[in-house]
Amino acid sequence: MDLSGFVKQVGIVVAGALVLGGYPLYAYADAAVIRAGVLGCGICVLNVLAGCASAVWAFEKPHRVFVRTLFGGMAVRLLAIGLAFFVLIKFTGVHVLGLTISLFLFYVLFQVLEIRFLMGHLPTREVSKEGT
Repeated sequence: MDLSGFVKQVGIVVAGALVLGGYPLYAYADAAVIRAGVLGCGICVLNVLAGCASAVWAFEKPHRVFVRTLFGGMAVRLLAIGLAFFVLIKFTGVHVLGLTISLFLFYVLFQVLEIRFLMGHLPTREVSKEGT
């Protein structure tokens, strides 16, 4: 299974966000908000790429391993985002509202892409009758 199409979609979303949000942020926000937005976007890009890479790895595995990888990976990635958010707020001077909004918006956008990717590839996945 190839991730290149998915990576292109992520790149298109990032480019679209840059085009749609670039000028308003440049014109009306200060540099701290822009840095926070870029940080939030970067964290979410890493999150969605890690999620799809783990799902692609698990596609060829037995059903039990696939489900554990999918849901366990989701929990680990959500904890990693929470930890990154906490560390950035606690130990850096990042703009909190900018980071929060950026994380939320990009997380939702990329989760839609990730779900579309998984749903597009699940019909090709063969599941044994034993569920192993």
